[in-house]
Amino acid sequence: MFVLNEKGDLYVFKIEEKLPSLADFDHFNKNKMQIQATLQLDNPVHVKDLSNLKMIATGTDHFLGLTKDGKVYAMGDDTFGQCGQGGEGRSATAPFFEKRFGKPVLVEVPEKVVKVVAGYRHSLAITDQGKIFGWGYNNQ
Repeated sequence: MFVLNEKGDLYVFKIEEKLPSLADFDHFNKNKMQIQATLQLDNPVHVKDLSNLKMIATGTDHFLGLTKDGKVYAMGDDTFGQCGQGGEGRSATAPFFEKRFGKPVLVEVPEKVVKVVAGYRHSLAITDQGKIFGWGYNNQ
């Protein structure tokens, strides 16, 4: 989970999901019992590689950060190009091999960006000229 503060600093929380032990379930009533998970948030970690942010957007497993000067940075899963780093070495058909960026990388957008949006495996940027640029999974 990502959090952006008013100063434009980015923080990430590690989320752990704790499920009950299978030993807690009666073999005959397993399907009737309600399973409840507990989410635990650790202390936030400051992402020092990225600052001066205006807004953030997240997809299924990728992140976009828009700086106050209109630059877009991405990190996370780029298997389908959702981090905007080009198609070199990327498979266009199955099997797909995971490609990830653990640190923010600059996305080359030819104009100043004013808004970013992220979806399932795709990303969009709206520029100050009213143009929309998109990248990532594009099977439609």
